[in-house]
Amino acid sequence: MAIKRRAVALVFAVLLAAGLVSCGDAGSASSEPLEEAVYMVDVQQPFTGYLARDAAELEDIAADAVKLAKDRKAGIAKDAEETDLAAEVNPEFNLANECYADGSYEKAEKLYRSIIDTYPQHYGANVNLTLALLHQEKNEEALVQALSCIELAPGEEGIFLNIQTAGVACGFAAEDLEVAMDATLDGLGRGTYGAGSGYDEEYGPLYRYNKLWSRIETELAVAGDGEDAEAASTDELVEGSFAYDALESELDGLAGELSGDSDAAALRTYLYAVGLQLGYRADPTLVGPMHTMPYVAVDSDICTIEVKKLEKDDDGWALEFALTNKTEDQMTIGRGALWLVNGEEVRPYLSEVVLEPADTRDLKLELTAYGDASGQDAASLMGTFYITSRSKNSVLAAYPISWEGAA
Repeated sequence: MAIKRRAVALVFAVLLAAGLVSCGDAGSASSEPLEEAVYMVDVQQPFTGYLARDAAELEDIAADAVKLAKDRKAGIAKDAEETDLAAEVNPEFNLANECYADGSYEKAEKLYRSIIDTYPQHYGANVNLTLALLHQEKNEEALVQALSCIELAPGEEGIFLNIQTAGVACGFAAEDLEVAMDATLDGLGRGTYGAGSGYDEEYGPLYRYNKLWSRIETELAVAGDGEDAEAASTDELVEGSFAYDALESELDGLAGELSGDSDAAALRTYLYAVGLQLGYRADPTLVGPMHTMPYVAVDSDICTIEVKKLEKDDDGWALEFALTNKTEDQMTIGRGALWLVNGEEVRPYLSEVVLEPADTRDLKLELTAYGDASGQDAASLMGTFYITSRSKNSVLAAYPISWEGAA
């Protein structure tokens, strides 16, 4: 299958989840819960996924991380000096965090490095340095730094998340990053992250979640490029459908481990949205077919979408609906690349509209038919809407929409 590599914009969304370590965590690992993941779906663009970099390229990165960790360990002060060193660097650490929060990432990087020169095992400075590097798009340097932090706290979820974030920014698949983590730990004489290691109990479900996200991005892809994309061949759709079904089965297993977890639920919604765009299938239990209009297709904490009517027009059909913004932020609505009317693909067009908080708008989605299909009465509909935060410039949710006319 032809796969178009997409520029990885995910890193800055994932940085929302990779929390900055504060002064109180200077010498120890943080146990703050992970924030809900943000999924970077390209609004109003076909899903194309990304082609992961060759895992062999991680060997040198892991070797550099081992060297960095060993050099840092060689500079660690005697236990009796640690308390004095922490007190000495904490004002500088607070200043570094303030620079980071203000967006002065280069200055924050220099301050974190200065702290590490004085106090090599300073947990907060080492972990936050990864984030400062990522914000400057020094991605490989950030990955080396993140991997080296395993030596500080091998079982810490925050370090694991930093490795995943930096690895994605570099274009590596999640399963390949596990190999790099094992190589780094082995080089430091600290065992591996594999099953039965003890670390697996701490981060196992989190790793499987990241691996599934990565597989969705790398295994489910569409041929072509942008507006001129050609439909995938039947063989490609069959191949993708098998991959889709396999990923859905694995998500079922993950849901058992992370029962009630919002991240796992959101990942399933993302899989459905991608599957719908690429012409596989959407879970009918997510949004069941409705037999009359108008009906409320979505009623969530984010928005309400009321589908009013689907009528023929000159070139195809027009779906009229109302959108209510239930957030405290400006939002926009986008449409997935693939919409189906009567089971046939149509070209969707939706003018961009900005909704203020608590605003409701009547909107129209134009669904232009290919060939002579526009002469038909609409009997069924399937597609996807995306709700995007204007301030965060990221997708908040993807909602499959479906309708089936009365027989």
